[in-house]
Amino acid sequence: METWRLIDSGVADGATNMATDEALQISCRDGQSPPVLRFYGWNPPTLSLGFFQKAEKEVDLEEVERLKIHLVRRPTGGRAVLHHQELTYSLIIPEDHPLMPRTVTDSYRIISSGLLEGFHLLGIPAELSGETTIRARDFRSSACFEAPSSYELVVEGKKIVGSAQVRKDGVLLQHGSIMLDLDAGMLIRLLRVRDSRTAERMRQLLLEKATSIREVAGTVPGYGELTDAFTRGFENALGVHLSSSELTLQELEDTERLRKDKYAHPSWTFRR
Repeated sequence: METWRLIDSGVADGATNMATDEALQISCRDGQSPPVLRFYGWNPPTLSLGFFQKAEKEVDLEEVERLKIHLVRRPTGGRAVLHHQELTYSLIIPEDHPLMPRTVTDSYRIISSGLLEGFHLLGIPAELSGETTIRARDFRSSACFEAPSSYELVVEGKKIVGSAQVRKDGVLLQHGSIMLDLDAGMLIRLLRVRDSRTAERMRQLLLEKATSIREVAGTVPGYGELTDAFTRGFENALGVHLSSSELTLQELEDTERLRKDKYAHPSWTFRR
């Protein structure tokens, strides 16, 4: 059985979280690390932009500053996500790994199978949706959880995990938000919306399309119970062993460099 690294980073600011994911991608690229499954949280609450989003066009920057919400740009695509009441996972693995299909859609299916097994271990009746032909541009909102995607995790048709993927230098990075609770009103307040009526329609749509562990289960398990369930879920679904690990000295140095020079720098955040 192949052994992968399991890293529990705890909570950090948005720039550090994104820098850590990329540092692990570099480590895997350079042959210094096997595949990695990582769990982490966010403090302070952070709004992350998809790689292609325009900050000034889609985000109410004055409201972000007023509410003391951090802003960061992800290396992955997709729409804006408010990282607050969630558990975030990331998987870093070579593109040519035998377990990873070549296509983005099929790799989503494989990775989602680990998340699905984790939900079942928690007693949450999540399901894997099928492949969709709906295009991102068919949805006008900037909010991630309003947009459907192939092989997403749903409960009674509502999305409970939002994920995004990027492939660079032969390494796949996929990270995503496992929703513990959902504050639809807060997310909509942070987006640039035409008027209050539009904002309310967006809020209602988000509540119709998305859910959370609290809404489904009535309570939220402890952090350790959550990470343990999803760790075992990935092990069972992918047939691998996950061994607890820490960031190496090189990965720590790369994380700090990327945080300072890229993810915490306005030239990256407002590049579009």
